[in-house]
Amino acid sequence: MIESLKYRILWLKRIIFSLISFLILNSLIISVSANPINSEQSHHTGISQVYTYDEIESSVHMEVGHTGGLSRVLSGKVVRPDIESLAGVTSVAAKTSTTALRKVGSVLESVDDVMANPNLLKGKSPLQVEGILGKTPGWRIETLGQGSQKGNGWVLRQYNAKGNPTGPQLRWHPGGGHHGPTPYWRVVGPNGDLGGIIR
Repeated sequence: MIESLKYRILWLKRIIFSLISFLILNSLIISVSANPINSEQSHHTGISQVYTYDEIESSVHMEVGHTGGLSRVLSGKVVRPDIESLAGVTSVAAKTSTTALRKVGSVLESVDDVMANPNLLKGKSPLQVEGILGKTPGWRIETLGQGSQKGNGWVLRQYNAKGNPTGPQLRWHPGGGHHGPTPYWRVVGPNGDLGGIIR
């Protein structure tokens, strides 16, 4: 009898927790989708804070980022974000035992993170960055195309669907030029340099 009661209480707690989680996530989705979306290539967006759910493969895109692409908000499909996103978050949370949201630019996990916070590259080698960002769709790995280190260094450059460079890029220079002997990073967004020299 006591075991049966404990079992029922446990299930009741799980149901209440699931309901509360559903309501919280539903309110997040509604509040994000209610904000206007700015489709301009600019650092100004319709959403003041962008959060990315950790360990997500597919995403609903809600904000134009510095990359000209869109930042990930919550997992799901674009067809029915109110339902699909919640299902994606629930399945990821079940697999990873986490429900954390994070601000874009707080951790180096995407090109959007670097565009939001170029200092994430500080102290990183090109090999480390390539391991994290090297397979980003629409971006290619190259070497420096001009200057004293032409053919050397490391560049991750964005290309459009026609195969033309769009401007945004991450560049690692091995040093030895007019910026001194120490290697450094440069980040270029759609509107130019972001963050200056990063060592």
